[in-house]
Amino acid sequence: MLRALLSSSLLAAVALAQQAPPPAAVPLWPDGAPGALGDEPKDRPNVRVHVPSGDPNARHPAIVVCPGGGYGGLAMGHEGAQIAEWLGSIGVAAVVLDYRHRGKGYGHPAPLDDARRALRLVRARADEWRIDPTRVGVLGFSAGGHLAASVSTWHDAGAADAADPVERRSCRPDFAVLCYPVIAFDRPFTHRGSQKNLLGDGAPPELVLRLSCERQVAADTPPTFLWHTADDAGVPVQNSLAYAEALRAHGVPVELHVFEHGRHGLGLAEGTDAEPWPELCRKWLVQRGVLPARDDDAARRFDLVLRGGTLLDPEALTTTPGDLGVRDGHIAALGAFDVAAGTPTIELAGAVVAPGFVDLHTHVDTEVVRAPLCPNFLRMGVTTILTGNCGGSVEDLEHHFARLDKGGVGPNYASLVGLGTVRRQVLGTANRAPTTDELQRMQQLVEAGMRAGAFGVSTGLIYVPGIYASRDELTALTAAVARHGGLYVSHMRHEDDLILDAIDEALAIGRGAGVPVHISHIKCSTPKNHGRAAEVLAHLQAARASGIRVTADQYAYDASSTGLDVLFPAAALDVGREAFAKKLSDDDAFRADMHRALLGTMDEVGFGDFRYARIASAKGNEALNGLLIPEAAQRLLGAQDRDAQAETAMRLFVAAAPDRVGMVYHKMAEADVETFLQEPWIAVASDAGLRADDSPTRPHPRGSGNNPRVLGRYVRERHVLDLPRAIAKMTVVPARVIGLADRGRLAVGQWADLVVFDPATVADRATYAEPTLRPEGISLVLVNGQVAVRDNQLTGVRAGRVLRHGR
Repeated sequence: MLRALLSSSLLAAVALAQQAPPPAAVPLWPDGAPGALGDEPKDRPNVRVHVPSGDPNARHPAIVVCPGGGYGGLAMGHEGAQIAEWLGSIGVAAVVLDYRHRGKGYGHPAPLDDARRALRLVRARADEWRIDPTRVGVLGFSAGGHLAASVSTWHDAGAADAADPVERRSCRPDFAVLCYPVIAFDRPFTHRGSQKNLLGDGAPPELVLRLSCERQVAADTPPTFLWHTADDAGVPVQNSLAYAEALRAHGVPVELHVFEHGRHGLGLAEGTDAEPWPELCRKWLVQRGVLPARDDDAARRFDLVLRGGTLLDPEALTTTPGDLGVRDGHIAALGAFDVAAGTPTIELAGAVVAPGFVDLHTHVDTEVVRAPLCPNFLRMGVTTILTGNCGGSVEDLEHHFARLDKGGVGPNYASLVGLGTVRRQVLGTANRAPTTDELQRMQQLVEAGMRAGAFGVSTGLIYVPGIYASRDELTALTAAVARHGGLYVSHMRHEDDLILDAIDEALAIGRGAGVPVHISHIKCSTPKNHGRAAEVLAHLQAARASGIRVTADQYAYDASSTGLDVLFPAAALDVGREAFAKKLSDDDAFRADMHRALLGTMDEVGFGDFRYARIASAKGNEALNGLLIPEAAQRLLGAQDRDAQAETAMRLFVAAAPDRVGMVYHKMAEADVETFLQEPWIAVASDAGLRADDSPTRPHPRGSGNNPRVLGRYVRERHVLDLPRAIAKMTVVPARVIGLADRGRLAVGQWADLVVFDPATVADRATYAEPTLRPEGISLVLVNGQVAVRDNQLTGVRAGRVLRHGR
């Protein structure tokens, strides 16, 4: 129905375009354009101004339209006149730009000069053209999209003392709309024809870099609406993905839509997958305050209304009382609006309504098949999970995703490609560099995962086999991610003495591969590193200030969790866990070596023994779960000295092999946890897998309490950060990291992933002794508009979706 209505309105606009004569051309420079090659029509750039009819006193928003085209002449039909008529139909003045390009003998800077001048001219003549000069945007197709992105990243406020009054006006767009745009000029997916037409022949490398728009994004780049098609062969979708990622990295609001099918040059895109883009764009303009809402934007039919809540906007960092309407899985209305009789309604009595939490660091992977509801995550308010972290992922993501599509899942589900998994598929646990053929095979596996929809790659550089991978190997594998607009996520080699070196390695890999870097569960581990959080943050802030795209996540506890393996020398584990256990059992000399190595680990960590190490899950020794190693040694051996603790660690390993012994390590300082929590660009993430209430294991409590703990302990009790900023670190911040444009915010058009909680009572209850106790204070969780949790009880609905990067 929507498509039919949209098609009829667009067809009507096209019919008007065919009937009405075009407006007269208005020269950009009446006295001649700077650098003009002559005085023929092709040397005189101009605009044609289409002002909506109606109230002569009305002041309309305006959009400078930059067509793309075949460069014998610009695409003034479907990317000019037709777009102008559509804009007029929604109350926007269209200023269609005829700019100079190589088809007319021009290269840089003529096209950019023309686009900048057009924006200035619109503001200078705003009264004459009945335009609101505070609502002037830019819209560009293809190479015209490059111009639109260029003026979004290369703009100024005008020269106050200029003799020409037009030049006194700002050329910064208030917003931008980019349609299958050319963005990058220095990447394999560059559209070379557009590069030549905009820059001219033989452009110097420094100019190519300077006008690759994704490199020039800054905090003052205007909010942007982007759309592209995955099928676009002329200008690949990577252009839009790269630009959207750059916008998010700088905190610029961006909405990206990638439609599956459709060739390049679609214009209004009627009859294709991209046909909804004009209506989506109009709604985005309403959300941005550029256009007023129409009656049908506040339609009274809702699938569900949450009434009487406190709406928390993590983007604006505000709370306001109001209602929320859900329709077709999306947020359809916010604030005050009419509701038809009989509409399902839930009364909230002032409870806070926030976007559902996005957890960037989980370890569910294949576990989701046996427990698709992911109950511990839903109960914490987590509606989207990203798994495949620390170098480990499902091997065949395409098959795995298809299986989840068919069976359903509780929260939305996304994954990374684990480079440890990739290495193990090709090299096993071998401690050596790959051959050229092996590296190529590994790159193919990464490429397959990215094509399946992975959001990037992850590393676990303290684990076998990831610990054996060199920086060069990791850079070569991550380079495959750049083509897909993904990111590099790393559990770094060091989180203690050498943490700054580890950060530099991660940044070098991201820089070498051309992708953003995300640091997993940032921390300062071991006693001699306690108090270094400010130093670590300063190091990262310096990198961010230099233009490096780096983010991080953390959990809200001063204990970490991983395997018993990390207590042993990594070089000895290259034979695999089962063979390692056999050597411990059969080879007395080897066992003595490992005993000495464990004593060395005690000294290196700084506690003197393993008093910081708690057993979470030990197959064959389940009665020891939950005990610290000294306590376990006392029970097993009747002693808890250092030698007894080392012997206990080896016995635990042998009994469980080939399974891993899970551990909790109390090695961090809460003061550092709080310092990291105060940093607005560090996301909150659990680093947890699935939790079963009846399990004999004693896992880290973060899997049941991480998000509520932040809200209860660190917001309400310790005042480390305020509530809106805490929610931002769980919603819009992680959503931007991985490029989720339609989740993480409280706005009309977003997916209705929502969490409702009482800020006075929300809290974690899980402890190290009872790690699966459910949180309290979270009364309602919605996933894609459906109630997944109500009054702390799962409804059993599998409303989550498999999220595939760029789709």
